[in-house]
Amino acid sequence: MAEYDLGQAGLIQMMVAAYRLFDVGAIGLLRMTADAVAKNPLGIEVVEGATTEVQEGVFALAECPFAKTLATFKASCGELPEELSFLVDHANEQGEAWVSAFCGIHQAFRQARLGDSYQQIGCRSGDKVSIAVQEFLSDDEARSLLETSVCLYAK
Repeated sequence: MAEYDLGQAGLIQMMVAAYRLFDVGAIGLLRMTADAVAKNPLGIEVVEGATTEVQEGVFALAECPFAKTLATFKASCGELPEELSFLVDHANEQGEAWVSAFCGIHQAFRQARLGDSYQQIGCRSGDKVSIAVQEFLSDDEARSLLETSVCLYAK
């Protein structure tokens, strides 16, 4: 069994506390966290890993940069708190593409780094797929590309 990871547990509990205090305003707090991280001089490729251009202007990630964080949390603390799924549901109702509350941090980080040309297309975690309201790909095209990737965006 994995040892308890105070870092991951603390981050998740901070997100839950923000949700409880501010309800869906916690989405803004996730984005503010990402803005602070985006000021780090590391290149976006260091944070995201390998990115593939799957068609002109559309990029895919094979692995989520938060995959290890989530795996460590689940191994040491169990399943993610239910409050985080409420944030995901709310973001998706607003036309975004989240499969995890961590998508809010990641996508805001990417927006801060890439600027106004960035548009999230879709995300996948296991069988869960979310497609953003966007004009780059049809839902069917996005779902097809997400069969072999976990994150699609355009720039």
